[in-house]
Amino acid sequence: MNPLKTQIRLLYQIGIAAASIALLSACASMPHLKQPALQESPPPQTSVPPGTLLASQAGRLAARGLYLGAAKNYVQAAAQSQGSEQLHYLLKAAQSSLKGHRPQVAILLSGEILRLSHESSLRGNALWVQAQGYLDQGKTAMAKGSLEELLTISSVTPAVRAQAMGYLSTIYLQENHDLTALDFLVRRDGLLDGAEKAANRQQIHSLLNKQPEAKLKNWQGRSGNPLVQEWLAFELIARQHANPAGQQAAFQTWLAQHPGHPEIRFSSDTAKISPLQSARGDICILLPDSGKFGPLSHAFEAGLETGAQIQAGPPAYLLPGTGNPSFTAALYEKGIRAGCMAFVGPSLTQDINAVLGVRRPGEPPMLTLGAYPTRLPKGVYRFLPDRRAAAEQIAVQAYAARYRQTAVIYPQNSSGANIQARFITSWKKLGGKITGVDNFNPYGNIQTGTIRKIVSSLPRKNSFIFLVASGKELSPILKVIRSTRANVPIFLPAPLDRTGALPSVHSRTPRLYAIDMPWLIPAADPDPQAVRLLQGSLPDPDTAQWRVAGYGLDAYTLITRILAHQTRNPVSGPSGTLRWGQDGKIVQEMPWVQIESGRIQLLRGPPAPGS
Repeated sequence: MNPLKTQIRLLYQIGIAAASIALLSACASMPHLKQPALQESPPPQTSVPPGTLLASQAGRLAARGLYLGAAKNYVQAAAQSQGSEQLHYLLKAAQSSLKGHRPQVAILLSGEILRLSHESSLRGNALWVQAQGYLDQGKTAMAKGSLEELLTISSVTPAVRAQAMGYLSTIYLQENHDLTALDFLVRRDGLLDGAEKAANRQQIHSLLNKQPEAKLKNWQGRSGNPLVQEWLAFELIARQHANPAGQQAAFQTWLAQHPGHPEIRFSSDTAKISPLQSARGDICILLPDSGKFGPLSHAFEAGLETGAQIQAGPPAYLLPGTGNPSFTAALYEKGIRAGCMAFVGPSLTQDINAVLGVRRPGEPPMLTLGAYPTRLPKGVYRFLPDRRAAAEQIAVQAYAARYRQTAVIYPQNSSGANIQARFITSWKKLGGKITGVDNFNPYGNIQTGTIRKIVSSLPRKNSFIFLVASGKELSPILKVIRSTRANVPIFLPAPLDRTGALPSVHSRTPRLYAIDMPWLIPAADPDPQAVRLLQGSLPDPDTAQWRVAGYGLDAYTLITRILAHQTRNPVSGPSGTLRWGQDGKIVQEMPWVQIESGRIQLLRGPPAPGS
C-alpha cells in the first residue's frame, strides 16, 4: 500500500492531534517543488484533480466551524496533490488546526511548509500561522523569531504586519526591552487608522509616560528611527511646557531645526481609548466586546452585574477589548489610572501574558479567566469557566472510585476536541487506560460501526464510557451504546441545556450519569432571585450564554472575597463548590446526577463500579 495513503488512514483513526507525527513523515516524503518538464503536447485533463474534491469538502467543514475535520481533509488533499497546490493545502490544514485550537499541529504543519517552500507569500502565511500557534501556547520567545522573520517578507499585508508588530511590542515589553517595544509601536502607527491608531498612540503615550527624563534622553542617542526620535523629543518638550500654546510653538521650532522628520502631530493626538470617569471603586472586566467572543462576554458581564445587585457590592464595569494583546494591556493601564479596585479577566492566554507584562506588584487584584503557562504573581488568581473542568473532575473522581478503563466518544468540533483532550490527559496522568477513541459528526448521520466496536471491546470490569454529547446527538449515540452493551456506565461532562432538561432522551437509559453546574440542575435549586434578574438582562440566551452568566455570578463572589482577604473558606455558587488552590488556582467541583427517562436525580459522587 502507498505509505502516504497509510498515513492518511491513520489520520482518520487517531484524529488530528495525534496525527502530527504521521503527517511529518508524510510531508518528509513529499517531493521538493520543481519546474515541470516541458512537453510538446500535454495530455488533456478530463477528470477533476484528486485533491480538489477533498479540499472542497474541507472548505464546507470549515464554513460550519468543524475545523479539525477540515484540517484532516486538507492534509489528505495535500497527499494526493503535487507542487504548489500540495503546499497550499498544507497551509489550509495549518490554518484550520489553529482555528480548531490545535496550535501544536498548526506549528508542525507550518514548519513543514517553511522547510519545503522558498516562495515568499507562502512562507509569510506559514510564519503567521506558526507565530500565532506559539503565542497560543505561551511560547513568546519562539513566536518572536517567527514574527521578526515575517516582517522581512515584503508581500505580507499591512494588516498582518501591524498585528505582528503589536505582538512584538508586547513581547519586548514583557522582556523589559522598552525601547525596542517603542520602536515597533511607532513603526506600526503608520499602518493603522481610526480607533486602532488611537489605541496604538495611547499605548505609545503610556510607555513614554512611565520613563524618567534621563532614560528618554538616553534613548534619543540610541534610536536610529527618525520617528522614534521625534516622539521622544516631543515627549520631553511636553514635560517642559505645561501650556498647550507653548507646547505647540516648541514643537514647530523643533521641526524647523530638524528637517526631514515627518510630523507626528503629537500635540493634537489627544484621542483616548474612551475615557473612564466612573471606574473609581469599580470591578473592571477585561473581555472582548466584539467578534465571536462578544455574546459570551456580555453574558459574563450580566452575571457579574447581577452578583453586584444581589450582594449590594461594588459595580462591575466592562472595559471593551478586541482580543488584541497590546490593546488589552493598554485597557488595563487605563483602568489602573481610572481607579479600578479589581479586575476580572482577561480570558485569552495572549491577553493574560500582555496584561501581566505591564502589571506592577501591589496593583489591584485580578481574577483571570484563562490558562497561564507559568506561576501567577501575587494578587493574581485563575478561574477557568469552561466545560473542560467537568472532564477533569470525571477523570479524577472516577479513578478515585476504582474505575480503571474507559472508551472515549466525542463530537468532531473544537469544543468536543478540547473537552476530550482534557479528560484523556487527566485520566492517563492518574494511570487510567484508554481502550478506544472515536469522534462523530454532530451535524450529520452518526456512524455506528466504530462506536459499536470500541464499546464491545471495553472490558466489563471497572470500566465506563466517557461521552461528550448533548442536545439532538445524545439520543442516537445512547441507542448505539445500549444496543451494544446494555449496562456499561456512561459519564457525561456538563451536558445540560439552560432549562436543566435532556429533551432528546425519552427512552429508559440505565446507568447514565453526568456532572454539571448546579445552575443548570433543577434539583439543585438555583437561586431564584439570580435567575429572575438575569432573565431581565439576558432575555433570550442560548445554553452557552446562560452557563457563562452563572460563572459570572461566581466570579463576582470570588473577586469580592479576594478584596476582603477571605481566601480560605470554599465558595458555593452556581458553578459548584469553588476552593482556593495553590498558586492562585480556583478548583471547581460540580455535583453528580443520575439521568433516567428524562429525570435528573442528585448523587453524592460517581457510582461504584458494578453497582
